[in-house]
Amino acid sequence: MSCTSMSCSPRTSASSRTTRLWCLWMLVLSGVASAWRIGEAANPGPPGGAGLDDAEGSYGDISDEDLPVPEDWAGESLEEKAVRCSTRERIAEAAERESVDLKKAEYMERHLGDEFTGTISGVTSFGLFVLLDEVFVEGLVHVNSMMDDYYAFQEDSYRLVGERSRRTFRLGDRLAVRVSRVDKLERFIDFVLVDSRPIRR
Repeated sequence: MSCTSMSCSPRTSASSRTTRLWCLWMLVLSGVASAWRIGEAANPGPPGGAGLDDAEGSYGDISDEDLPVPEDWAGESLEEKAVRCSTRERIAEAAERESVDLKKAEYMERHLGDEFTGTISGVTSFGLFVLLDEVFVEGLVHVNSMMDDYYAFQEDSYRLVGERSRRTFRLGDRLAVRVSRVDKLERFIDFVLVDSRPIRR
């Protein structure tokens, strides 16, 4: 079954929640049954078992067929339905991310030319990702816009280092940036540095 990627969002329908709870219940029972079988193999007891088996009953014989299946699930195996509901959940999550990214781009488009302070959240060979403090929007300072020096990416330490100035940009550095370009179609937000020197704490 492929229910492990599902999340319980308060915005999902009651039917979707019921489906995910059913999948979760199946995973729990499968885990209990597997644990019981492993315990039996490692510590075989007398016929009929003792302890947990006597107090709560044996879980070793539990299977999918022993559980009542909702009527609207008839005609399709439980595993197929679990895969289907997991796939639909991933599609919904991807659509939600796309919607959030679009709203961020629309918001930043109204702030073209404005300056913000942020923190370097990612360093790559092509530039710096900066997460803004006030609005929690991430954008890219492309290395081509850093005209004061040639910056080389040091992969082992995740830093950009200026070839001549030895100026260094690393994860966690604070920067002042200006919004230079917004592409709503591609969900891109580009920044340029207001000052090429990181704001040291």
